[in-house]
Amino acid sequence: MTRILKSSSWSKRILTILIVLYIGAPPPLLRSRAAQLDGTRAQANQTSNAANSDVAIEQANAQRTSVYPTGPTIQKGEIALESSKLFVIKRGSYESYPGRLLSTGPNRIYMMGGDYFWPYHGVGYSDPIVSGGVIYFSVNIGDGHLFALDAHTGERKWHSKREKGSYSPPVVMGDTLYVGADDGNFYAVDLNTNRQKWRHTRDDQSTVMNSPAVEDGLVYYSANGTLYALDAEAGDVKWKVETTADYLSTLAIGDGCVYFAAADYIFAVDSKSGKEKWNAVLKERGLWSPLVVAHGLIYFRNSEGHIRTVNNKTGELQPKPDNDAKAGTRLAIDEDTIYFGGWQSGTTYAIDATTRETKWKFWPGMECRAPVVAGETVYLVCEDGKLYALDATTGKRRWTTSSKKPQLSSPVVTKDAIYFISDDGKVYAVR
Repeated sequence: MTRILKSSSWSKRILTILIVLYIGAPPPLLRSRAAQLDGTRAQANQTSNAANSDVAIEQANAQRTSVYPTGPTIQKGEIALESSKLFVIKRGSYESYPGRLLSTGPNRIYMMGGDYFWPYHGVGYSDPIVSGGVIYFSVNIGDGHLFALDAHTGERKWHSKREKGSYSPPVVMGDTLYVGADDGNFYAVDLNTNRQKWRHTRDDQSTVMNSPAVEDGLVYYSANGTLYALDAEAGDVKWKVETTADYLSTLAIGDGCVYFAAADYIFAVDSKSGKEKWNAVLKERGLWSPLVVAHGLIYFRNSEGHIRTVNNKTGELQPKPDNDAKAGTRLAIDEDTIYFGGWQSGTTYAIDATTRETKWKFWPGMECRAPVVAGETVYLVCEDGKLYALDATTGKRRWTTSSKKPQLSSPVVTKDAIYFISDDGKVYAVR
């Protein structure tokens, strides 16, 4: 076993975590209903199999986040829903690391991105998820906010706030919402009653930054370099894997394994036991993007933007391809095509997954977030406030619509609409 993994005991960590933690009172969401929630009861998705429902789980598996089998039939993109203002971004008042410039001009703001949260005095947000007719997402703007909105009306069903704290991106499975916070706790909330089902508390009071993952009755999450597997119904710890890293990458699940990166390693551990199957030492300068499992390979983007792969059965690092594409966003892999935003130019690319040859590229003249693929369409949200729908095969524009403000999130796609969060503190739907 490689030295970066530690035993599953509760011994003190070798490395001291370097990030600043927010430690606050238990989140209002988990107190009595009268004190915590406004609006009506959240509706639960009764389908337990997320693959057959309208649940889009943000970063439970990067492949499931960025690629949907089908999407709505939209001939002309129009804003069909605009929520009320849910939050306010005070320009110039936040610090973030590592920042990402989303807006330009004298009041520009650095955004953290929807892949994970850093618990600094910064702006962070999750891409939304939609389940049972409800939109869920979290926003960190100095205080942490967790929202639930009616997907058909845009009305707020409930809202939880952590003063000077943060929530992780949430996930929903069945009638339960799972979310981490910066108070050393991980929560399961019953969406039928809006009450806490259970709580898992860590002795180190560390922060949950990444989205959890749910699969086959287990919920997985990481904090302070440790991966936990809990019983999804009861919250009991089934196993845990400790590392000497400060934090882990977002999780990818497939073929009976949980895959994650820690420092300069990629690990595969058995999803039921937590036993290590293999580890791969990356002969690269770090790993930045979430892992994507496809074609028997694990795809990742290193710190210089190069797209590399390891064999998902053995962990063997594959040779560098002749065409060395450089990506600046997380990857969406559909069939034989990889979609991503370019390293510097803001151009969106579609390349062959094997040869890495460019199939098409699209540049609207400004930066865009990571592309999302739904059926035969690629969706992009960009700094100009527009949502672009492109033909997945040719890259040609099908239609464009605008919220007139830069979008914060990548879009989430359901069978009848496309949702995204905007810089103006609102959620929009295109139908």
